[in-house]
Amino acid sequence: MDEATRRSLQSVVAEVETERATSETLRELARNLDRTQRMIAMQLGQVYALPPAELSEHVTTTAQQFAEVRADIARLCDAVPAQEYYKWNETWSWAMRNAAFGACFTYYLGTGLLLSKEQAADVLGMHALPSDRMMLATDEYLHGLISMANELPRLAMNAVTAGDFGAPVRIAAFVKQLHAAFQVLNLKNDILRKRFDGLKYDVKRVEEIMYDIRLRNLASDQPSTAPHSDPATLLATLAGHA
Repeated sequence: MDEATRRSLQSVVAEVETERATSETLRELARNLDRTQRMIAMQLGQVYALPPAELSEHVTTTAQQFAEVRADIARLCDAVPAQEYYKWNETWSWAMRNAAFGACFTYYLGTGLLLSKEQAADVLGMHALPSDRMMLATDEYLHGLISMANELPRLAMNAVTAGDFGAPVRIAAFVKQLHAAFQVLNLKNDILRKRFDGLKYDVKRVEEIMYDIRLRNLASDQPSTAPHSDPATLLATLAGHA
C-alpha cells in the first residue's frame, strides 16, 4: 500500500470515528431531552384529576419547568457540528415533537388558545440558537399539535365529569378549527398524514360529547368557565421571560 492510499484510508477511518462519536453524544443528549419532556408530560397528565380551581396554578408550575427543556436543547445544539442540522436532526426529532406537544398543551390548558409555531420555538429557546444547528421544524410543530388534539376529547369528558358544560363547547370548536386548518395543508403520504387522518376521530369524539350535553339540555343552562390565565403572562412564563 503506497503512502497516499494509506493516508486516504486513515482519513476515512478518522471521519467515521468522529461521526460515530458525534452520533453517540447526540443520542444521549436526545434521551436527556426526552426524559425531561416525559416529566412534563406526567405533570400535564395530572390535570385530569385536578379540581378546576387548581388548574391555573398547576399550569403555571408546569410552564416553569420548560427552563429545563431549553437547557437540554441548548446542550444538544452545542454538540451539533456547524452547518449539519439536516444531517443529524432525526436523532432528536421524536423528543422535539414531544416538547412541542408539551408547550402547546400547556398553553392551551391555561388560555384555551393555539400556540403558534413562532411562539413554540421561543418557548423551546430556538431564537437564541444558531439555525444551522438547531430549529423547530414545521413537521415537529404539527406533530405536537396533533398530539395535543388527541388529548382534548379526554379533557372535554373530564370537564363534563367536573360539571363544567361550557368547556366541551370551546374544545369542540377548537378541535374542528384545527382539523379544518390541517385540511388546507398538502401533506405527503407519511406518518404526519396518517396522524392527521386520525384527527377526524377526535372530532367525532368531541361531537359525541356535545351531542350528549345538548340532548340533556345542559350546555345552555351552565355558564362557560373559560381558562383564565393571561396569554401574555403565561407565554412569558413558558419562554422564561417572566
